Amino acid sequence: MRELTSMQEWLDLIGSTDQLIVIDYYTNWCGPCKQLLPQMLELEKQYPQVIFVKANIEDVKEFATKHNIKALPTIKLVKNSELKAEINGANSLAIKNNIEKFK
Repeated sequence: MRELTSMQEWLDLIGSTDQLIVIDYYTNWCGPCKQLLPQMLELEKQYPQVIFVKANIEDVKEFATKHNIKALPTIKLVKNSELKAEINGANSLAIKNNIEKFK
């Protein structure tokens, strides 16, 4: 899963593709974030047509403010620069269901 290191990298990504993008907002100290990571990696294998990325909101604080992150982990699904779904918490079933809906 690719790590985003700047807001510009995110803007470049969403402007360059019409594929579904799943972004995982996390921090290193977040227990549920750590629990979700293996499930996200498995989903990435199951859905090669979907782009999976992650963003550490402590390394790039702009992510938390500009993307209105209030809980961890927060997963957002974006397609054609439009937010399609937001899942708060380590709910891999909800993530998978939304991938199926918007892929």
